[in-house]
Amino acid sequence: MTTCGASTESATTGWRVPTMSHRVRIGAEEQMTDTDSIRETVPGLGEITWPRWRRLAHASRLLRAHRPDGPAVALRRTFPLISLPPRRCSECGEQWKCLYAGWAKRARTQEAWREWA
Repeated sequence: MTTCGASTESATTGWRVPTMSHRVRIGAEEQMTDTDSIRETVPGLGEITWPRWRRLAHASRLLRAHRPDGPAVALRRTFPLISLPPRRCSECGEQWKCLYAGWAKRARTQEAWREWA
């Protein structure tokens, strides 16, 4: 779907991607060797090459969706007073920390270290 010629939106992911019509196109070999692009395996999507901003946006989206379903610690009136209940992901139902949340946390941590360094 085209929105005023400024961006395109994927029907399956909902991502709005800017089109190249408003930018000056550079050579194909320069586009392929972009230093801000990262090639890696993303859970649920396979091996993908994304710019850093897109990778960070996807990681943020995954972390908002994949959350634990309960508290980390439960207090009781009987012995043992403190217990660690099993937790599951509220989105996919896997045991916490699910594959998606683990990847997203690593991606955001790596990005924070890049900005700090």
